Amino acid sequence: MQRVILIYAENELYKIIGDNIKFYRQLYNIGKDKTNRITQEKLAELANISTSLVGNMESEKIDQGISLFTLYKISTILSIPINHFFVPVELKKIEEEIGLFSKKTHSSNR
Repeated sequence: MQRVILIYAENELYKIIGDNIKFYRQLYNIGKDKTNRITQEKLAELANISTSLVGNMESEKIDQGISLFTLYKISTILSIPINHFFVPVELKKIEEEIGLFSKKTHSSNR
């Protein structure tokens, strides 16, 4: 299988990372009761960052940068490999439909 290398503009990369933080936070919450869900506030608390930073990252309207260490903490909290935050959510949905990005990938890392 050939590898495709994609280079994104800075604002596009921020959007991809932010979309993925929201995507994986919501995925993490599926099937959990309210006390075990990770809200923006809880994610901020666990990662020792501000709630506004999480909100800005997940926002469609704001290009919010993030340090690699903060992204590492978020990936650890959500039990998702850090490299998954760099793949556009839309691409994941397409790959899942054709079997390249299996649902096992999500559950096997928790």
